[in-house]
Amino acid sequence: CQVLAIPHNTNYGMGLVLAPRNSDGTSFTEEILRRRTALEPLIEIHQVKGNSECSPGLLTADEDCAFEQSFQPCPPDQAFTAADPRCASASDYVRNALKTGLTVEAEYGINPFKYGVIGSTDDHKSESGSTDEATWPGDFFGEIGGTFTQGSPLNNPGGLAGVWAEENTREMIFDALKRREAFGTSGPRIRMRFFAGWQYPAGLHTRRNMIEEAYRTGVPMGSDLPTPPSDGATPRFVVWATKDATSANLQKIQIVKGWVDADGETSEQVFDAVCADGLEPDDRTHRCADNGARVNLFDCSYSSNLGSPELSTTWTDPNFDPSQRAFYYVRVLENPTCRWTTHRALATGDVRPDNVPDTIKERAWSSPIWYTPAGE
Repeated sequence: CQVLAIPHNTNYGMGLVLAPRNSDGTSFTEEILRRRTALEPLIEIHQVKGNSECSPGLLTADEDCAFEQSFQPCPPDQAFTAADPRCASASDYVRNALKTGLTVEAEYGINPFKYGVIGSTDDHKSESGSTDEATWPGDFFGEIGGTFTQGSPLNNPGGLAGVWAEENTREMIFDALKRREAFGTSGPRIRMRFFAGWQYPAGLHTRRNMIEEAYRTGVPMGSDLPTPPSDGATPRFVVWATKDATSANLQKIQIVKGWVDADGETSEQVFDAVCADGLEPDDRTHRCADNGARVNLFDCSYSSNLGSPELSTTWTDPNFDPSQRAFYYVRVLENPTCRWTTHRALATGDVRPDNVPDTIKERAWSSPIWYTPAGE
């Protein structure tokens, strides 16, 4: 019996779903860890009830985590309770779970949070793929009929899942999901590739046989890097993305890294791997300047002369340490566009809600690639 269990909507997880222990507070056992790794290769990173990648103030300072947040972080002395207002815990988010997985693996030899990612709608309306911000009719939870109802503006059109399968068949798609060769988007049909290898040439992303060579001498998203061929070897990562034909241009491709320090503490860093409009990452911050793309809130038109329909690069981690467990995943960001609530307000004459942003940066996330030091 072939089964996949995909945890979803973990931003509602009450601090339990992705904690470094069982949900009843007891410690992991090897049996439980092996069952989780066998049955849970994927996790949902985005859906109608919010984003589950990361949250500002919960073990991250990444400004781009402020995206479709359903809850504010819990105060230091308060955990989630069933009573409103709800609040969010660090262990509700996928990036933190990926980091936790590195420490659990160091202790038990098994990583229960070695997740690939997908996106979903989960709007309970049976309208698969209905994720367009401009035309979204609302979800099942009280936002049907064209006007805003209490709480509904916090929801969003949800996300989509993408897979790289050999054929468009149920069997091949299932196999691709199981091996984590999958990615998620916040709604647009962005496509992306992500590979890593020890022997990639510096300009692999420019070669016509990039895909063939990337598979032949490396591994795709969702995989583990093999043992380094020699001491001092450094992996190279190849990233490629194309825009949704009906959405805004791409602004940048980022690589998110998480790792375990020598003292057992986890850390993270976001690198701008390639940016549109000729912008280059700063040597100190590893981030590009803003490209100046803007949105006209009177008609929701946006900058079409900035950004790029396609971005790619071959990237090397400037801080790679062969002694540290680590993971890497890709985040692709679009230029800003109107959020669905802004489109709706323009169409109906309603006042735009003040508890959500007027614009968003749609995005996509790859499944990670993991590195484990030799001998561990």
